[in-house]
Amino acid sequence: MQCTGAGVKLQPGSYQVQPDSALEAHILVTCLQTRTSAFEIDLSGSTLNALVGGIYLNQCRGVTLHGPATLTYTQSQYPYAQGTIKTVSTDSLQYNIQIHADFLQTWQRMLVVFANRESGGGVVYDGVTRLTLPLNRRGTDFVVDFSKTIQLNANTFAVTLVRYPGIIYVNDLVVVTQPTDAVGIACSSCSGCTVRDFILPTAAGFAFYDGTPPGGNTWLNLALAPSKVPGSDGQLPLMSSIHDGFHCTSGKVGPTINNCQFVSTGDDGIAIHGRFSTVVKVIREEGALILGAPILNPGELNSGDTIVIYTPDGRRLGSTNVVSVSVVTAPVPSSTYDNVFGSDYSRYSYLKVIVTMWQPGFVGMPAGSFVSPTSRVGNNYAITNCYIFNGRGRGLIVRASQSLIQGNTIIHMTDTSIHMAPGLDFSREAGFNEDMLVRDNYLEGEQQGIILGANLHGSTPFIYADNYNVRYINNTVVGSQTSPLTITSSGNVVVQNNRFINILCSATVDNTRDYPWQIQKVAFQLANVYGIVFSGNSLTFNSGCARSQTNLNAPVYLVNVTHIVGAVNPTMSVAGTIVVGTAAIQQRPAVAGIQPAPKD
Repeated sequence: MQCTGAGVKLQPGSYQVQPDSALEAHILVTCLQTRTSAFEIDLSGSTLNALVGGIYLNQCRGVTLHGPATLTYTQSQYPYAQGTIKTVSTDSLQYNIQIHADFLQTWQRMLVVFANRESGGGVVYDGVTRLTLPLNRRGTDFVVDFSKTIQLNANTFAVTLVRYPGIIYVNDLVVVTQPTDAVGIACSSCSGCTVRDFILPTAAGFAFYDGTPPGGNTWLNLALAPSKVPGSDGQLPLMSSIHDGFHCTSGKVGPTINNCQFVSTGDDGIAIHGRFSTVVKVIREEGALILGAPILNPGELNSGDTIVIYTPDGRRLGSTNVVSVSVVTAPVPSSTYDNVFGSDYSRYSYLKVIVTMWQPGFVGMPAGSFVSPTSRVGNNYAITNCYIFNGRGRGLIVRASQSLIQGNTIIHMTDTSIHMAPGLDFSREAGFNEDMLVRDNYLEGEQQGIILGANLHGSTPFIYADNYNVRYINNTVVGSQTSPLTITSSGNVVVQNNRFINILCSATVDNTRDYPWQIQKVAFQLANVYGIVFSGNSLTFNSGCARSQTNLNAPVYLVNVTHIVGAVNPTMSVAGTIVVGTAAIQQRPAVAGIQPAPKD
């Protein structure tokens, strides 16, 4: 290795490196806080064979880590095993699986190391196409109880699942993951860093992780995809990372992600978010709140941060800034139930947060109100020119603001292509979406196309316009069987020059809804939207539509939508013939009118 004051260069070659026992990192770079000059880590021409984790940059400023290089895993240490399903029980809970030859050692290791645990998860793939299963068959939650596994012969094992996985057939292919949380390449509390030109065939957790960045980091030319080299039995690896391809948490500034590929991920392609917390106690005389959440620490919320407080039904009470944060003991019984996030307080940590201003809306703050740390959700990110394919999860799940999503291709995911909604559920992922531009993206597959919304646990959308100033321009959505466009709980939205092609066209699946409040056979589903502009959108059906299910007389469903500008109905074409709906919309009045989110 060559070292200078400006960087280090690893000589090209293949390396087997051992992980740090604590951080599971094979290359660990901890930077001095006082160093601000540029620093280069050049791994060009190298292949790193990992055992557990990967490369970890900690508290770095202005560091460039780059290849071209490959970070892969020793075959026996892969974070998952895969095989072919040979038998399925009538209750769909017992299976015989023939483990593929090159994954047998990994499978046996997992059975020993995790003998009394459940698998981290599992995904089922079509045995012919090697794609994740159609949405109506599920197959995304194949969780094995390792303690009940029985070996039948040299490579075939009887396994028992912990819950129903969906409609699984003999000769389907399956991946079973180990319960780990390691990362391929991670930046922790870094700013102004660049990671570029890496190939990762797999990762034992997130492939790329950007944790609590104080400033924006850049991720360029990254390729996450299973190896294309067949195993000794001719089988190709099915999965890449066992969690998200890219994950950013609690950033003061979000990442720039450009020209990257995330293929066959074990969960979402790209996720960007902060963390919600619950107002457990109000101490008005001190200008203080005690917040609680399972993951809550001063590293993700501290002096100078901005927070916004919402009632349990999503009404914005106001924003304020944090003066100080301190760890405190539980102020309420652990059995207290959190109605917003659906759990008791038994795993909660607590922070006492003193704020600069007590907004008028804070007076009489309802129990169970929740907090979004709006300066720590990854605002000002950019996701451009990325390719996301065949993952178990969503293409993009983004919960931040002042950002750009442009020129991406997302194909065949098991959940929404572009998901823009807060995680008001067990995930607790903050926050809402404001001042967003989503343009020139190509989305293909049965999965839901685009959603902008907010609700609790999949229930009726909030009546408040908590998402604001979002523009969808020149996007193409092809093949969605459910809700190619859903917008709720939003204000000042633009939907312009978007193309929807062969949507709701499945030959075998009748359902076209994602949520109970929606209705069948509708292309656009909107509820509780205050101000929306429609212009130049089109709906096209051609020979690629196996069975058209869209109600062409009323392709748009509006519930409590006001201040509409432009033609709601898209231009419709069926086999080259223009069709004009006799009813432009289906409008259902709501019990209570929506309100735009107040700004303070």
